[in-house]
Amino acid sequence: GALLVLGLLGLVLRRRAVVVLKAGVSLAGLKPPMLEALAKIAAVARTQGRESIVVTSTTEGVHKGSAERPSLHYTGLAVDIRVDPATPEKNAAFAAAIRAALGSGYDVVYGNVDHLNHIHIEYDPKE
Repeated sequence: GALLVLGLLGLVLRRRAVVVLKAGVSLAGLKPPMLEALAKIAAVARTQGRESIVVTSTTEGVHKGSAERPSLHYTGLAVDIRVDPATPEKNAAFAAAIRAALGSGYDVVYGNVDHLNHIHIEYDPKE
């Protein structure tokens, strides 16, 4: 599926890091904007010397949200990427590079109390 295609592109072109899924995580429910985002994130990761990225969550699991703004994970419009909490400066730079690569339709969240061991990326274009 999509993971195989992304992984093969990364290996063949060597311009993308390999996308790895944490056990129990699937790309099956992701919408096209998030699949496209993963390809761009993998390319950004490669420019930062990362051989792989680990997707720790897509549509499964329990995610914070509110009645007014439920988590976009459940609709296939958000992913979480694992980072090492011991390297906050490196993670902040990675998040900033992802934000720049994805553009204005995406929110990239890192550094608050709920986002120290992962970067949250969601497709949420503002009107």
